[in-house]
Amino acid sequence: DAEHLSDFERYSSAYGLAKLGQEEYAKCFILKLVEDGALEWNKEVRRSLNHHESKQLMTVVLDHLNPDTDDFLKMLKSKSLGSRPKKVTDSITVYFYEILSRWNNPNWFWGEDPGYDQIPKSILKKKEEKKKQGSFYISISKDGSAIDLSKTFGKNAARSEINKAKRFG
Repeated sequence: DAEHLSDFERYSSAYGLAKLGQEEYAKCFILKLVEDGALEWNKEVRRSLNHHESKQLMTVVLDHLNPDTDDFLKMLKSKSLGSRPKKVTDSITVYFYEILSRWNNPNWFWGEDPGYDQIPKSILKKKEEKKKQGSFYISISKDGSAIDLSKTFGKNAARSEINKAKRFG
């Protein structure tokens, strides 16, 4: 559906729908982690299946596990195929500790600032969710005027997210 929207130059909606598709694949990934015993099935994990930020963090992991061809070739050339970037490690840490652990124990905290990578940090601060929402909805400013962010989503952004969703599938 996102491809059809893109074909009709509805890039904003195509972008948002592709991001939603990625989140659904991330939900499947979380369930696979449970099935394989990497995560324990509990109320927090179940809750995370409907939590956008949890799924967005897992899309960072999925993107690393199944990169696009150009990124894969770069990793081969630099011999970094087996390494795990900080954004991936931090996405896993944020999902497990900042989300699941806090839901289980709201008083839990780090003794020191963990210094997360910018990508998982922005996901945790709901910046990615706001961007996705901006692809679908008109916002209202403090003075009551409409803010249409749909023009900020072009063909390349939509195409990139559609391709990412396809890879996740």
